[in-house]
Amino acid sequence: MKRKIAKITKSDELLLEEVGSITADEVVDAIATSIPGINIAYKLSKAYFGRGMKLRQQRVLEWVEFVRDNLGKFSQKLFEHEEFQDCFVLLLEAYIKERANEKRRAYQKILLNLTDKNKEEIEKFEVEKLIWTTNQISFAGLNILTFIKNELLGKVEEDIQKELLQYTDRTGIEGKRLEDITRNRVIISDYISKYIYQNYNVNSLILKKKYGYTNKPEKELWHNISYQEHLKEKELIGPLAELANLGILIKKEGTPTFGGTMGAGYSITTFGYVYIFYLDN
Repeated sequence: MKRKIAKITKSDELLLEEVGSITADEVVDAIATSIPGINIAYKLSKAYFGRGMKLRQQRVLEWVEFVRDNLGKFSQKLFEHEEFQDCFVLLLEAYIKERANEKRRAYQKILLNLTDKNKEEIEKFEVEKLIWTTNQISFAGLNILTFIKNELLGKVEEDIQKELLQYTDRTGIEGKRLEDITRNRVIISDYISKYIYQNYNVNSLILKKKYGYTNKPEKELWHNISYQEHLKEKELIGPLAELANLGILIKKEGTPTFGGTMGAGYSITTFGYVYIFYLDN
C-alpha cells in the first residue's frame, strides 16, 4: 500500500526532518519524479551524489521547484537527450554546493537557457566553464558585472550601433563581422571611469548641483567627496584584473599616441558577454 505524501506548499516546510512518517528526502524525490521527463536526469544526480543531495535537501527542493515552475520551457524529449542530462547533473551538483544565492540563481538561468538549444548546441555548450567561473568569481567581481549589466551595457550598445552607422554594408556575414570587431574595441573600463567621474568626482556637475558649490567646496566636504570617489574606484576598478584572469575581461595595452595611449584598458570578451547574460538584473 502506497503512503500518501503531504502536499508541500513552501520550501521552508522541508526543513522538518519528517513529514508524517515519510522522510524529507522521500518528499523531494516524489516531487521531482512527478515532473514529466525529469526522472532520468534526477536519478542520475542521485546516483552520483545522493548523500550530498540528502544533506542539502532545501537546495535540491529549490532546484526541483524551479524546474516545476518553468515546466513550459522543458519537454520530455529534452530530458531524454544525454547531453542535457549531463548538463542537468553538473548544474545540480554545483547548485547544492553553492552557498551564495546570487550564484545559485545564475545556475538556474543557465539551465533555463539550455531549453532553447538543440542537441548539437547543448553538446557544444560550455557548461563546465560557466560552472567553474561562477565557483571562482568573488562577490566583488559579481558586483562589478552586475553593475556593468545594469548601468553601462545600455550605453555601450547604443554607442556600438552609432559606430556601425559608418559602414554601408552591414548585411549577412559581413554585418556580423563588423559588429564583432566594433564590440571588441569597446573599453569597458573607460565607461566605468566616466561613471565614477560623473557621479563621484568633486568637479562633476552632479555633485556641484547636489552640494550647491560652483568652484570648490569647503575643505571638509572636499575630503569627504574625494574619499567616496576613492572607495568607488576600489569597488569598480580594483577587481578588474580578477575578471581578466577568469576570461571575462581582457586587458589591452593600446596604441601609444602623443596624448597618451589609445585603446588601453579592459574590454569584455565574447565569453564575458555570455556570462553577464546569466546574472540577475
